[in-house]
Amino acid sequence: MAQLIPSIETILRFKVKPTDGELTLLRHLEKTLDDSYEVFFNPYLNGDRPDIIILRKGHGVLIIEVKDWILSHHYIDERKKWHFVNPHNNEDSVEKSPIDQVLKYKENLFDLHIDSLLNLKIQNIKNFNIVGCAVYFHKADATEIEELMIIPFKGDKRYLDFLNYNIGLIGCDSLQNGGLNNVLAKFHINANWQSLYFTEELYNNFKRILTPTVHMMTDGQTIVYDNRQTEVITRQVKQMRVKGVFGSGKTTVLVARAVQAYLRLKKDNPNPKILILTYNLTLRNFIHDKLMQVQQEFIIQDFIIINYHQFINAELNNMGIDIKVPQSIKGGEISAYLDASYYSNEHLFEHYKDRIVPYDTILIDEIQDYKRSWMNIIKNSFLAEGGEYMLFGDVKQNIYGNPIANKDVVTNIPVRPTELKKCYRSDSKIRDLTIAFQRALFNEKYDIDDFSEQNGIGLFDSFEKEGYVNYIYLSNAQIVSTLYTIVHENILNRINNVSPNDITILGYTTPLLREFDHYYRLLSREKTKTMFETPEIMYRNQLNFISERDNPWFGNIFKHLVKIHFPNNTNLNDWQISKLKSYIALLLATSEIYKKYPERLNEILRETCNKCKISKDAFEAWLEHYADSISAFRILVNNADYEFIRKNKKMNFWMNCGMVKVSTIHSFKGWESQAIFLIVENNTSKEEFNELLYTGITRARENLVVINFGNTAYHKILKPLFDKVHNT
Repeated sequence: MAQLIPSIETILRFKVKPTDGELTLLRHLEKTLDDSYEVFFNPYLNGDRPDIIILRKGHGVLIIEVKDWILSHHYIDERKKWHFVNPHNNEDSVEKSPIDQVLKYKENLFDLHIDSLLNLKIQNIKNFNIVGCAVYFHKADATEIEELMIIPFKGDKRYLDFLNYNIGLIGCDSLQNGGLNNVLAKFHINANWQSLYFTEELYNNFKRILTPTVHMMTDGQTIVYDNRQTEVITRQVKQMRVKGVFGSGKTTVLVARAVQAYLRLKKDNPNPKILILTYNLTLRNFIHDKLMQVQQEFIIQDFIIINYHQFINAELNNMGIDIKVPQSIKGGEISAYLDASYYSNEHLFEHYKDRIVPYDTILIDEIQDYKRSWMNIIKNSFLAEGGEYMLFGDVKQNIYGNPIANKDVVTNIPVRPTELKKCYRSDSKIRDLTIAFQRALFNEKYDIDDFSEQNGIGLFDSFEKEGYVNYIYLSNAQIVSTLYTIVHENILNRINNVSPNDITILGYTTPLLREFDHYYRLLSREKTKTMFETPEIMYRNQLNFISERDNPWFGNIFKHLVKIHFPNNTNLNDWQISKLKSYIALLLATSEIYKKYPERLNEILRETCNKCKISKDAFEAWLEHYADSISAFRILVNNADYEFIRKNKKMNFWMNCGMVKVSTIHSFKGWESQAIFLIVENNTSKEEFNELLYTGITRARENLVVINFGNTAYHKILKPLFDKVHNT
């Protein structure tokens, strides 16, 4: 028998019961598959709720979307859009294709949920076949499915090939006539041989994400909460707004409150769901780390931690609601259209109440990042009746310019907020600097933080140290190379007791940080952790769309490397082709930054050429011979959209990775680091940067170095503030 997770008995006790189709398919899978198959029902993948996922070690993964639809009520138009015709009033409505729905679950596994999967897909597109997709129509047989999805499109070879290679179609008769086995065979799930691509490491990554994991009380840490924090954690109310000074433990208190709510719900509900929302993708993992510190027993997967836009996207897909953008909407207008039509549309879910799976408790961190309409959508559409609704934030970190009233965030909780006034993050010098900053720039806009409760014993009091703050102004310096020197000198001379794991470089623009990160890695020969794409992966990704025949410059170096690395092999396999493309990407990325810093990186380029087994002279001759073609390719690489890589990097960013972190201030919001190097660029204006700069400063626990590269407006503000702190 297959391993069902959870068991049928547990599933039948869920508040939201399985459909007839889901239950029928689960019983069939349990009965007919052996114990090498692990069948997961409705796993919560941080917002995604696929119906069934089959996992088999050494073979692969199959996602099955289950539909209890009567197909005679549906048709597919010439654009492949699915329609539902209401049998009672003949009303015709467009609905999301179950094909698109299940493929979205697959795409999110690669792009968001499973660490390393996206990189594997970039290296070799065949790794995308690790995961297969199928749709089970419980109330339709194979003939009905064919009449709806195949026969009307006999002349569309591209569409039929797409279905054939990517989707398994399962009818109710497939459970008896072997049709399901054919689908398993199609994706090699029931093959007698093991997959070369679905490694044990990948299997373990899937298993970790899919399997409900019990967090034991002994897994947490002893945390001493002060009286105000304890009040927030334990007070028996259905809604609460919490505001606090920076470093007051808002997130620590939030997760403790979430666990307390979970324990109360668990008494009557075997499957409670707690939703914790953020705005930044990266903050999800910070909250997860804080959750792991709580000394209580709970199932980790019962806590959904996700950012707002990803949550709405996931729920739309879970409910089968299609996102439609009219063809008349172009370019920069798309974002505004999506916000108005979906993310900020308070009527979006009004007609889908029956499809919503509500959450028993909802907590929102960094509430100052949220529009009022977002709060209303979450509270009105997704909060279970009688559920708890909690908001946490600090208005002075309002970096997106959301409306404020009476110097505070505008929320949908009318009660007076509970305030946390004690800072546990930073030492006295950084606290003094932040108060001085508030008085200089926020005095008319926000209430100045009151640290009247600062004295006393509580969480993180071990950080009460003198610390180190420094301000450097450079008017004509080369940013990247100078920043590298400053970081290294400070590490060696002033904060040499801080490990690389506790050092973070924060800036405003991604291109600058990406170049610095590349320069830093090459010269220091140290790995880093970033929340954005690297030049190496940018070039590697674009090389997937380059052919030897159409691009002589690429064909020339590719054939040259084939002769060097595989001289006796004219039939290269996927791994060998991928390896050579990675070498070319490395060479192109290194040579691009070498052109900017030839003296510092001359030896680095030579080492890179040696690694790829090509002489530096030969490589530079190739660059010169194909200069125009390579320049055009570089423009393509640097202008491409890498948002899918950034999302993946942010979703899989963890603080304790042992490496220096490089991030934008936006992406690091909510996190903290023992040592912060904060870049102020010359092209930032006061109007857009005050809250962002304040947010960057307050990320530091003990050591802060602000480097201003020629911004005279901020120099006039910052220098007196730092001088005052140094003299006190």
